[in-house]
Amino acid sequence: MAGYSERELESRTFQSITHPDDLDGIRRLARRMLAGEISSILYEKRYIRKESEIIWVRNSVSMMVDAYGNPVRSVAIAEPITAPDELVGSRACKTGGFRLISKTLRRPEEEERRRIGRELHDSTG
Repeated sequence: MAGYSERELESRTFQSITHPDDLDGIRRLARRMLAGEISSILYEKRYIRKESEIIWVRNSVSMMVDAYGNPVRSVAIAEPITAPDELVGSRACKTGGFRLISKTLRRPEEEERRRIGRELHDSTG
């Protein structure tokens, strides 16, 4: 999706391929998730592809916690947004602004991702 090989991605962080205008909003949400205020986030942001092309993606991130509720790691799923009308609200496309999607719109999808994350955690543990 971002045009990098698996090996190239291993040496990068999500910050290095995220559009700079989107980083502050994502960092705020990540801090809230680490603090336990929210358990998952669903948002749209821009990636900068290897060829410098900008693409929109929809990310879903869930926090995995230990038996005491302490954050252990996060599980993220990114899916490309291929058409502007797939963005939530036409304003996102026009302003290029960071968009947080209402959790109520994606609750079943988030629950499934959490279930998969728990299964992955249990099988890895």
